[in-house]
Amino acid sequence: MNSPNKIVLRIGGKSFAGWQSVEVSHSINKFAPSFAMAYTDQYPNKVDDTSFRLGQECFVEVNGHRLVTGYVEEITSNYDQSSKRLEIRGRDKVGDLVDCSNWGPLSKSEFINQSVLNITKALCKPFALSVVADASASSAVATKASASSWKTKEGDTVFDSILRLCRMNAILPIGYGDGKVTLTRTSAKKATDALELGKNIIAGSSQNSNVERYSDYIVKGNGSGKSDLSAILGTVTGPKAVATDELITRHRPLVIITDDVVNQISQLTDKAKWESLTRAGFSRKYEYMVNGWTQKDGSPWFINSLVRISDKISMVQGTLLITDITYSLDDSSGMVCKITVMSPDAFKLVAQAEKISSGFDLLSALDAKKQ
Repeated sequence: MNSPNKIVLRIGGKSFAGWQSVEVSHSINKFAPSFAMAYTDQYPNKVDDTSFRLGQECFVEVNGHRLVTGYVEEITSNYDQSSKRLEIRGRDKVGDLVDCSNWGPLSKSEFINQSVLNITKALCKPFALSVVADASASSAVATKASASSWKTKEGDTVFDSILRLCRMNAILPIGYGDGKVTLTRTSAKKATDALELGKNIIAGSSQNSNVERYSDYIVKGNGSGKSDLSAILGTVTGPKAVATDELITRHRPLVIITDDVVNQISQLTDKAKWESLTRAGFSRKYEYMVNGWTQKDGSPWFINSLVRISDKISMVQGTLLITDITYSLDDSSGMVCKITVMSPDAFKLVAQAEKISSGFDLLSALDAKKQ
């Protein structure tokens, strides 16, 4: 079992430990890490509750590793004649991008001949947030967003705009808890520990569903619909592309109309592949609970990292991507970590479609009989 973990909330120049319940959540899908911490009669005679103020900058750390760099957003106090309970909730600084619109004197809505990185930095500038790109996305973030101009959509939040921009260029925007926007791709970095049933997995569950999967994805877009070849020949092709999911053997077509102007069939092909891959990836989800918040080397579990799975009950043997992590502490379970894993293809844009399946699939059972 891991060595005891020290959880600290740093706020207003002070450090607070000894919390009775804690929950810190990281998610590729939700973007902004969040936290909730509470105590009952832990500090009544030591710390005035006014030590905590809404809007204060705060940091959540475990064993010196930063999990959240954000603000206090909620303070709840419950008390009676014999006890008092105080709960502090907050999110990482990037949470403002999820909530807020692109508006104000420092905001821009149209970008001409600008790279993905420069547009993202401009969208984040009014919020005083830094944007970094790791090595996996270095070339993609330098790509011009459009041959002419790229615009935000009125009514979208800032993160909606960033996500739409990134998806067009196979980039994954992530909040790692450092108060920055990181532009990356599905990571090749591997977790130190494996998740193994009978060893460190103390509980597990699986969710397998084909409800949102289709046999064919037909994507249609606006624009001339000229492919590279047709542009040379001067002919016009229909603006559509098709991708298939080989695992769905029934006739289940889905037509998708995209609002973006498309001048190359390859763009529609990318969109069709993305629909096929991501829907397949999200259709298989596994959750595991382990003791402690850290791995054997003392580092916390991180999202967007690959982890080897050995789970005979769910029939999973292989490497999957960590997409969600909930670090929690309470009286009933102690200090545990809930880890959600999926296929890395759930977060890819352009790739060769694969059969994303599990032991519960009909084709998997048929393949097993042939062997």
